[in-house]
Amino acid sequence: MPDSIPVFNTKIVVNDVDAMAAFFDAVFGLSSVSRNSGGEGHHQFDELLIGADGTRGGGFTLLSWVNRPTPSPDGVMLMFLVPDIAAVIDRAVAAGGSATEPRKVAREGRPKIEISFVSTPEGHECECVQVVAS
Repeated sequence: MPDSIPVFNTKIVVNDVDAMAAFFDAVFGLSSVSRNSGGEGHHQFDELLIGADGTRGGGFTLLSWVNRPTPSPDGVMLMFLVPDIAAVIDRAVAAGGSATEPRKVAREGRPKIEISFVSTPEGHECECVQVVAS
């Protein structure tokens, strides 16, 4: 068995890198770290790395293919550990997204876990998880 190789980065393919960057900044506070573009033909791209506090920590890359269609947004789901689900839902809706599943208790006990789902303006679904103090 080979040594484990950790995931270095996750790339989410989007239609509009700037619009999705604005959404993730407004809702989750993830800001621009670095931008890159290049490639040729079928592999021409525009991408933006976003992360917490302007670092790559806790972030991912928004990727747009210049010369090919954007795939369906349901191929990947991001999960965020959030301090206040209600506030995240409000910010998602204000930023052009939607609440796709209302807040509900996923687990009773210690700790109590609540979840909700929000969707970006392009339809990428994000699971929001809040640990509720008992």
